[in-house]
Amino acid sequence: ADGAPAADAPAAQPEPGLSLAAVYTGESWHALSGGVARGSAYVDNLDLQLKLDGSGHGLPGVSAYLYVLYNNGTEFAAPFTGNLQGVSNIEAVPSTRLYEAWVEVPVFGAGSLRGGLYNLNSEFDVNEVGALFLGPSHGIGTEFAHSGLGGPSIFPVTSPALRYKHELAGWRVQGAVLDGVPGDVNDPRRTYVHIGGSDGALYVAEVGRALGPVQATLGAWRYTTVMPDLLDVDANGDAIQRHGSSGAYVMASGALWSDEGSGRDLATFVRYGQADEHAYQTGSYLGFGLASTGPFAARPKDRLGIAVAMAMNGNRFRAAAAAAGTPVDNAETDIELNYRMILGEHLLVQPDLHYIINPGSDPTLANAWAFGLRFQLAWGYARP
Repeated sequence: ADGAPAADAPAAQPEPGLSLAAVYTGESWHALSGGVARGSAYVDNLDLQLKLDGSGHGLPGVSAYLYVLYNNGTEFAAPFTGNLQGVSNIEAVPSTRLYEAWVEVPVFGAGSLRGGLYNLNSEFDVNEVGALFLGPSHGIGTEFAHSGLGGPSIFPVTSPALRYKHELAGWRVQGAVLDGVPGDVNDPRRTYVHIGGSDGALYVAEVGRALGPVQATLGAWRYTTVMPDLLDVDANGDAIQRHGSSGAYVMASGALWSDEGSGRDLATFVRYGQADEHAYQTGSYLGFGLASTGPFAARPKDRLGIAVAMAMNGNRFRAAAAAAGTPVDNAETDIELNYRMILGEHLLVQPDLHYIINPGSDPTLANAWAFGLRFQLAWGYARP
């Protein structure tokens, strides 16, 4: 209860000086009914990662990281289910790109500073329980993922950033400043690093606190980028350009029950976020779910979960849609059932079922069913 390790717990292992990882993920998706059309698609990506740690070489806290990402670019959500939130968190434009490249150094005692090409979602708005699910909304909330002119610096396009983090006595405080427009919005397939001009900046801050088995998180973000208003127009009928847009989120996740002997548990999460309704379609988002490790005694490493993702249209977006003669539903809701099977040291398989209510918040589309099967092959190497 006091957080001390058990008497027979293994000693903490030092971070390897060099680690390499390669992960291939493939998914076969099938639109079963509703949505835009019935059909199938194969989506895949390849992750190649290299990390150098200086702790064993007289540089404690210093590390460097390179990450190359490949995506085949096959679309599934838009042509088949028609949903706003998507069903696969690896669906992306076709590309091979440098995804992350950063260096981290210790500062101010318990703090660290990281700079370079950076995936914001690797440390901000991270939902460890929700990571089981394939729906993108459980990786980062929809209201944040769909912000900015081209999204924040997350999968699959990242931008230069500078991040500071401080962890002490159960608290985590971190903040980052990033380029406001990752990559090239006119050609998202290429690796493109640009700072300045009309991109503006994205500022993000987050505070986390461990409360027993529960991790509570509060975050906020703001762009300086100019965004067109969804509803208000000037005397010429053009959208008013607004300087800056913002949002905030709160999340709690953790175990409801756990058995240290077997490693089995039952965990939950809930996340709520809001975004600027002047600039964005998704005015608010609510996600929640349950996940169990070892749902069956014979398979203690498998995981089973169910989650709900609700992307709610802002009042101004609904008013603009009605004025244009294309009214929309209030929200899109995605209910996901997922089972992850560990089939050896290098292989996992995940069947995944989605029921999408009001796909795309389009009243002309019927509720949709989609089924996916993910497999993942992983290889790693590490040395001191």
